[in-house]
Amino acid sequence: MRYFAWIVRIALFLLVLAFALENSQVVAVQYFGPAPWQAPLVVVILLCFALGTALGILAVIPAFIRMRREISLLRRQIKAGQAELPPSGPPQ
Repeated sequence: MRYFAWIVRIALFLLVLAFALENSQVVAVQYFGPAPWQAPLVVVILLCFALGTALGILAVIPAFIRMRREISLLRRQIKAGQAELPPSGPPQ
């Protein structure tokens, strides 16, 4: 199974490398500034992907913190023997 995982990793790397080599032309990106920013297309795509990933992670953090806090509270209640278990049957 390890060999299969390495084969998949190498194949994925080669696909990304081929994509980068095919998209090496320089593009101009202008947002709100007066002068456009010029970079290879693959760099622009990579930066957009990284920015989207970072924003997605930041969007999930509040829910993650809330869940961790709730888990901590439930663990304390279980240790104290005060946890109320939900009914284990079909809803009525």
